[in-house]
Amino acid sequence: MAFRVLVKPDGLVGQCAITASSGSPDLDATTCALVSRRAQFKPALDDNGKPTTGTFASRVRWIIPAADPVTSETLAMQKHPMPGQSVITFTVETDGRASNCLLVSGPDPAEFMPWSMPCDYDLVFPVYRNAAGQPVARTVRMALGVSLPGAAKAPAKKKRR
Repeated sequence: MAFRVLVKPDGLVGQCAITASSGSPDLDATTCALVSRRAQFKPALDDNGKPTTGTFASRVRWIIPAADPVTSETLAMQKHPMPGQSVITFTVETDGRASNCLLVSGPDPAEFMPWSMPCDYDLVFPVYRNAAGQPVARTVRMALGVSLPGAAKAPAKKKRR
């Protein structure tokens, strides 16, 4: 599939259009939603060297993996949070959207909290502001943990000799 975006003078996406469909309206819409939310460009410059609008075009090849067999274990993970602890970082951009999500330590939090990586969702956080009241991007470090009080602890792994 192919798409084209209008790049605003601030380097953010203004509009997205599908120029060659994938054949799936959902994949087409997802492409534009992701590009619009995540992409940032160096803006085009006019004859005076000032930022102006421009366009960017590209192609995406979506590959949908074969479905994994459904087991009681995978169903259990989908129905309930699983115990674990991780540290992530992400940037709250000047529009309140999350970008640059990174797992710092621990297991992937998606394994125990499917909603935990803010870059994967259309969340809007409160915008951070500098002393002059201007919006600024800010890196956030977050520790995520799930515990199940009263649940039996997993047996400790035996050390190999």
